[in-house]
Amino acid sequence: MAETKKFAMVVAEGTFDKAMMAMMMGNTAASMGIETHIFYTFFGLNLLKKGAKPKMPGMMRFFTGMMIK
Repeated sequence: MAETKKFAMVVAEGTFDKAMMAMMMGNTAASMGIETHIFYTFFGLNLLKKGAKPKMPGMMRFFTGMMIK
């Protein structure tokens, strides 16, 4: 019986950089054929709301200000 590779990640913060990290890692794992689960909890749930505008801490705000309108 072959073991299935699995990837799980918990997103507990509602910032733009955390959201992008989870999406990129999850997408990479899924493209490699790995069963992928992303669990959103606490402030991470705010990222899933329609019209959500996640906060961008530090210099990230300066460089990605044009991406979110």
